[in-house]
Amino acid sequence: MKRTSVVISLLFALPLSAFESNAYLYGGYSFYDKSIKDSAYYAGMYSSFVQKEHKLELAYEFLEVDFFNENPLLQHDLIAVYSNYLNKNWMIKAGIHYILMDKSQVYITGLKYFEGYAFEMGIDLYFSNLPQFSAANSALQLEPYLGFSFGEYYSNFGSFYLKIIYDYIALNNIKTSLLDTSYNSGAIDLSHFKGDLATSLHLWIGKQVYGVRNEGFTVYNLDELHTSGLSLSMGYLLTSNLGFKGTLYIENFEEAQTNTVSGSPSLRGFGGGNGNFSLTEPESGAAVIEDINNNASAVGLSLGINLIY
Repeated sequence: MKRTSVVISLLFALPLSAFESNAYLYGGYSFYDKSIKDSAYYAGMYSSFVQKEHKLELAYEFLEVDFFNENPLLQHDLIAVYSNYLNKNWMIKAGIHYILMDKSQVYITGLKYFEGYAFEMGIDLYFSNLPQFSAANSALQLEPYLGFSFGEYYSNFGSFYLKIIYDYIALNNIKTSLLDTSYNSGAIDLSHFKGDLATSLHLWIGKQVYGVRNEGFTVYNLDELHTSGLSLSMGYLLTSNLGFKGTLYIENFEEAQTNTVSGSPSLRGFGGGNGNFSLTEPESGAAVIEDINNNASAVGLSLGINLIY
């Protein structure tokens, strides 16, 4: 389903000396417009550990989505990513995002070149092994990006960081003629840093199905066509060990209209009423998707506490 986890802001260069760690605790709420979904609640924790050239990131999130005419969706996500800074200019990473509800996995890899805190360029690759009830068996996503900073942090205007992102998604073994074989989208991140205050604006437009974002920490795993999104976040460092962050976002998407084998309309059937998602399929194994035309949107707010130790 549409994951609504908070955007985790990470510096694109890290000290390669002493041990560092931090924890980010967050929670949020989303409501939907023109959707079969009513609202969503989520909470999670993100932690990172850095020792010289090694970095380990771990995260857990619980999500509940309430529907107007269906049982609620309960989802647990586990994420682990390891990064190795080969030298002062190169970094490689690998990880996995595992969704307990449907046992689907997203495998994460990436390569990045950076020059201190001034410039970075790289590419991330995500391979999604989708659950059997999805309209495709798997998805491959390529995400090249370019980022650079400008301005002076101690000046009256502060410093800025701009990141440009392109996403290409290719689907494998599509089970309906309504889906294309590939999708394209682009995004811009603009962040501003001044004193203890940091603000960030994220804008994306294009088309995404089964998209992966936020370096693998956010996964969209329902049969939905996402078309655009906007988010604004603000963080404040209260002390050297404690910070707060809030994010307001909106996401536009189209929901897949499906039918069961018997012909009664349903977006997604809950298998046996036990809370597990299952898209009803005919004996041939092709998903019965009638249309993708329900223009919907989600608006949400998330709040978090960052502990640095």
